[in-house]
Amino acid sequence: MPCYDNRDQKVVYIASDKATEREKHLEAMLCAVFNELERIGIAHAVAGSASRSGLIDVIGFYSQHKKDDKTRLITDIHKRYSLDEIELIKQMLNEIY
Repeated sequence: MPCYDNRDQKVVYIASDKATEREKHLEAMLCAVFNELERIGIAHAVAGSASRSGLIDVIGFYSQHKKDDKTRLITDIHKRYSLDEIELIKQMLNEIY
């Protein structure tokens, strides 16, 4: 798991399965928190403040995480559903939202 300190521009790697599992768990928690912050309209303000106080790019991390999630979901959807099924799902979602 990389530990990053923006002040000295170093990346230190901790090689262990436990670190990898912990990293995945922490990333999932951050994602859930930022999704809730977005729903109430304060995600960018909180991320900007956290970036300044922690000297890390929180907004960049979350933006990349969202991009990765979209790519993963698109790949999963195309593996699981036909194009006709995807169209039906789109219609169903449009009716709900």
